[in-house]
Amino acid sequence: MPNFQTSVNHNLSEQEALVRMHKFFKDARIELSHIISGAKEEWNGNVCDLKFSIFGFEISGRLIVKSPEIEFAGDIPLAALFFKDRIETIIRYQADIIFR
Repeated sequence: MPNFQTSVNHNLSEQEALVRMHKFFKDARIELSHIISGAKEEWNGNVCDLKFSIFGFEISGRLIVKSPEIEFAGDIPLAALFFKDRIETIIRYQADIIFR
């Protein structure tokens, strides 16, 4: 599977960034249900292993929350390679909203 990686800078403490990410995952199940489904996350401290479907393609990845950035690296199916830039843009856009 092809992979991708993106990071977003923020000005929050690691703890506050974690609080916001937990809230985001809870809210995203409702607010982004038109593009994201089947979201599952498993937290171990500041590291989250997650799986979700976006535009019908299953994505798996690892999110690392730290100060002053979050990092997300994941795998996407070959068939979703055409949407790779769009998926990364959505992730970055949502992260910018979370960390404002």
